[in-house]
Amino acid sequence: GNLGNSGVDLECNAFISAGGSGTLTVNGTGGGNGGLNCGVIVYGNPNGQDPYITSNGGSITINGTGGGSSSSVSAGPCKNDGIRLENGGYILGPGTGQLTLNGTGGIGSPAQHTICGVYVGPYAAKGSAGLYETRISSLGADILINGTGGKGGAVNSGGYNSGVANYGLIKAGGNGKLTINGTGGRSPYGYNQGVLVSGIATFNSVTSPATVTSLGGDV
Repeated sequence: GNLGNSGVDLECNAFISAGGSGTLTVNGTGGGNGGLNCGVIVYGNPNGQDPYITSNGGSITINGTGGGSSSSVSAGPCKNDGIRLENGGYILGPGTGQLTLNGTGGIGSPAQHTICGVYVGPYAAKGSAGLYETRISSLGADILINGTGGKGGAVNSGGYNSGVANYGLIKAGGNGKLTINGTGGRSPYGYNQGVLVSGIATFNSVTSPATVTSLGGDV
C-alpha cells in the first residue's frame, strides 16, 4: 500500500474475509518513522473502491498497534493509530458471535498529534459516486471495541489522542450489543479523550442499549 508503514494496509477494493463459519483474526503492528504507521488501516477512495474486513458467519477479532517514533522530524497529525477506517473503508461483523476490535495508538514526536486507538472517519457525502459510509457494523453479532490512545505532543492544530474517535457510524444490528471502552492517550496539552464523538457520528445498537465507557488520559 501507500500509507506509511502500516502493519495491515487495505486500499481500493482489497478485502479480508473468512469463508464458511470460520473465525477471522487480523493482527497488525505499525512501524517506521513519520506518520500513517497504523497497526491496521482500511482506506477507501472517492471512486467507490471501498476495502473491507468481514466473515461469512464466524466471529472476527482485529488487533492493531500503531507505530511511529518520538524522534520523528515531521509535524502535525501523524495518524499512527491502532486501527483506522477512512474514506469508505468498513468492517462488517456476522449475524452471530462477536466482532472485537482492540486498538492501541502508537507514538509521535513532540510536534505530532492525532494518535488514536480506534479511529472511524466521517460517514460523509462522496459526490456522484455515493457515500463514504465509513463504518463498523454487524448483522446481529455483538460488537466490542477497546481503544487506547497513543502518545504525542502538539495540540495547536486541534489534535487529539483519543482511545476511540468516531466521526462515522458504529452500529450493532439485529440483537447485537454494542460495547465501547476508550482510554485516552498522553499529551502535555490535554485532548486525551477516552471516547470522542464528532459531527454526525453515531453509536447505535438496534435492540439493546449501547454501553460506552470513557476514561481520560494523562499528560
